[in-house]
Amino acid sequence: MEMERDQKTLNNKTPIRMDETEPVKFPVLTALQKQLIPQQTADITVRWARRTLLAIAIVSFLSAGCEIWIMINEHTTQKELVAALAATMDSLSGWNETLSSNTTDAINNADSNLRVGLTYHSVFLASIVFWLGVTWDALLNQNIMQVISINAYNVGLLVYSATQIVQTRKDTALLGPVLPKNITDDTNTGGFLAAQIILPVIIGIFIPIFAYLTYRLRLEFGWRQYRISGGDIKMRSIFFAYDVLLLLLKFSLFFVAGFTVLDLVLTSVSLNGTILIPIFGVLVALILTGAGYYGLRREISLYMTVYIIGCLLVIVYLIQRVDKAFNDSASDTATSVSDFSRVQIPFVLYAVIGGCLLLGSIVYGTICWRNFGKGLKNVLDQELKNKLEGYVPEVIDLEN
Repeated sequence: MEMERDQKTLNNKTPIRMDETEPVKFPVLTALQKQLIPQQTADITVRWARRTLLAIAIVSFLSAGCEIWIMINEHTTQKELVAALAATMDSLSGWNETLSSNTTDAINNADSNLRVGLTYHSVFLASIVFWLGVTWDALLNQNIMQVISINAYNVGLLVYSATQIVQTRKDTALLGPVLPKNITDDTNTGGFLAAQIILPVIIGIFIPIFAYLTYRLRLEFGWRQYRISGGDIKMRSIFFAYDVLLLLLKFSLFFVAGFTVLDLVLTSVSLNGTILIPIFGVLVALILTGAGYYGLRREISLYMTVYIIGCLLVIVYLIQRVDKAFNDSASDTATSVSDFSRVQIPFVLYAVIGGCLLLGSIVYGTICWRNFGKGLKNVLDQELKNKLEGYVPEVIDLEN
């Protein structure tokens, strides 16, 4: 009887179906996904944030691919040209000193072009990486001011990518007068030229798309702004200044770093300078960025003082380096003048933009400093606590 009862019990149990089993979860991957991809909360959706992240990832990878292709082609072309010139110089050595001297000039110009071109393209490639990073950061932290500022950055990338075509053509044209007749300088063709044209086309198409995404994100992130400010106009202005200073901190860091790279590689810098400037540059960048961020987020007056004074000193450094570069170019040889003239526009552009961003950082740093103790830190701390603890706000029935 007991065995029959056990058998009936087994028969009455519902069989386990394979499609009802729970999927295998990987805690490490889940935690990493939460850190890298905007996550939806009970009151803030991230549908358009994820779409924007996907769009910027695709466009930035395509842009980076075009720029890498341009760098590879230009590097290969210049190396082949130098090798051909070297072979020509060897054949001319000893019987035609004039042509040999012209070939030596051509080799020097080709080497100079290679250095200038690689630096120019490397800075632009870094700007594409920064483009992806700063957009991802804005989406992850729901910083609508940073998203809006990226629209202006998109226009800057378009202008830079279009200027790159002219820059490459000028660099090739500079070799023409000193090239031997048996070597052609018509190298800016085919896939090399196509990549230069495709790059601004990609960015140009993306500009209106990102503008529309910005509009959608403004609606999506608007609730967070209202929740932090509580509808209070004064708190809204405090939060606005907070967001502006965060984006100024990031953009000023990038433009000053780009200026420093151009300064080190393409202007007259002593041997000690090439060693000390990168070391001190990294240290100053880490100290100022850390002091600015933690001073702002934790409302520490000492850190904000360090950040504001540091910004003033960096502005003085930019002015000093620009002045020295122009003075040195005026007294150098004709070749050096040509080198600097080819990077003069991006050099000055990075210095001016970096200086303006630093001035803005000083202004908004002072404004945020005066806003310390007015409640923003407590609101942000509570928001972070709720996010970490998985807090779900109470559902309010607006119909009853």
